[in-house]
Amino acid sequence: MKRVFTLLLVLFAFTGCDDTDGGILCETGPVGFTFEVVNETTGDNLFENELFEENQLQITNSDGEAVVFDYETDRNVVNVLLGWESKSDVYTVTIGDEITFNFAFTLKKSSSGGCTSTKLTELEMSGATYETNETSDVTTIFVSAGGK
Repeated sequence: MKRVFTLLLVLFAFTGCDDTDGGILCETGPVGFTFEVVNETTGDNLFENELFEENQLQITNSDGEAVVFDYETDRNVVNVLLGWESKSDVYTVTIGDEITFNFAFTLKKSSSGGCTSTKLTELEMSGATYETNETSDVTTIFVSAGGK
C-alpha cells in the first residue's frame, strides 16, 4: 500500500503544468514590489542613514486606502504586495512631510493548460526616478531628500 501511495504521489508530481506550459509559470504567488528609497544626489538610503524612520512611511492606493507593506530592517527595503489578480492602480508613497512619489502599475493574469500566473506588466513612477536591478529583486527609487 505504501508503494502505491508513493507511486501516486510521484505520478501526481509529474503531471499537470510545468514552468514551460505556454510560457506561463504555474507556481506563482502574489506579485510583490520591493524598493529602497535613496537620495538622488548622495545615493544614501534614507532609512539606513536614519534621515527617516520606518514609522514615517505611508502607502495609499488610488482610493486613499492604506496599503499594507513590510519594512525589512536588515536590508532597509520596503515590500508591498500588489495582488494576485489583473488590475491597475496608483500607489502614493509618503515619507514624513518631505517626500511624496507615486507608482502606477498594471498586473496581468494569464492562464494556459490549467496553469494561472499573474505578473507585473507595467510600472511608471512620478515624483521620483527609479532603476531596476537585473540581479536583485530591489528597485531603487531616487528622491530629492528635503523636498518633494
